[in-house]
Amino acid sequence: MLGTLVAANAIVFLLLAYMQVFSSSPRAIVFIDFWGRLCVYSLWFTGYALYRKYLPEKSILKTIIILIVVINIPVFLTLGYMNKLSPDLATLPFIDFWGRLTVYSLWFMAYEFYRHYMQDDKPETATIYHMNKLPAITLSFWIMKICATTLGETAGDLLSMTMNVGYAVSSAILLSVFFATLLVQLTTKKFHPIIYWAVILATSTAGTTMSDFMDRTLGLGYATGSLILVSLLIATLIIWKQKEKSLSVTNIKSTRGEIFYWTAILFSNTLGTALGDFLADNSGLGFAGGAILIGSLLAVIVLLFYFTKVSHVVLFWLAFVLTRPFGCNLWRLADKDT
Repeated sequence: MLGTLVAANAIVFLLLAYMQVFSSSPRAIVFIDFWGRLCVYSLWFTGYALYRKYLPEKSILKTIIILIVVINIPVFLTLGYMNKLSPDLATLPFIDFWGRLTVYSLWFMAYEFYRHYMQDDKPETATIYHMNKLPAITLSFWIMKICATTLGETAGDLLSMTMNVGYAVSSAILLSVFFATLLVQLTTKKFHPIIYWAVILATSTAGTTMSDFMDRTLGLGYATGSLILVSLLIATLIIWKQKEKSLSVTNIKSTRGEIFYWTAILFSNTLGTALGDFLADNSGLGFAGGAILIGSLLAVIVLLFYFTKVSHVVLFWLAFVLTRPFGCNLWRLADKDT
């Protein structure tokens, strides 16, 4: 019955569109546009119902569909950017169609993530998460983190400013890269350094352009942007603690906990960018002064870690945020000197 209604709706839309050829009434255009959207929603609903009903959870085809959805997002943004450089009225309907497809793709991804990872596990279907997919927190971890986030900031600036893609489009492209790498990380069964650090690099590049978009494009400023990001990070940690009963960053026991971990990483790297820009541009400290101040704060965190009983989880996230602007300020200082 439902399939018949969807098919009938599609036929009605096509007939209306055909009649529009003989009548260019503005009212008819609005009505047909509405019916066209309804038709697309119906087709998507039917397709998703078939996807859920006939494809098993572990199907290779299902994985391919999800990857296509992820890849579709940067394709649309690239098309939109190319049209911006060379406006062509003939391509606008095509880009508009692809844009709607992208919006549906984002909704599809969000629902699939929620259904698979964020719903409370039922006792009869819960899986035991034995694999440790996170690295040990050692000196080498922090060195790699500083290098990865510094490289990420350079890559983000290259795309948004040097290539003149813009902060909004760059953020969307890099977020889609983050989601793609995160999907790979979530499907692995053990710790793979290359995959793990690829996700860290993706959060760094996306965090760079997201911070610049908030501070410069939206005009929020570094202080307001930082306050928003601090609130998002704290909210993520609170929900993580309530859901998982633990904030361990070395032994996560569920896929949902791993998603909270990477969400906090993304917000931390974005916050680190905003903080670094504030210290370098607005505080008057410059790159050298900012690096010295942050280096001193990191030294205090190290002392607190070894000689006090301050929560190691709190110290970890403080260090994670601060190492981002620390490495970037050192890099910019060295680049300026050369």
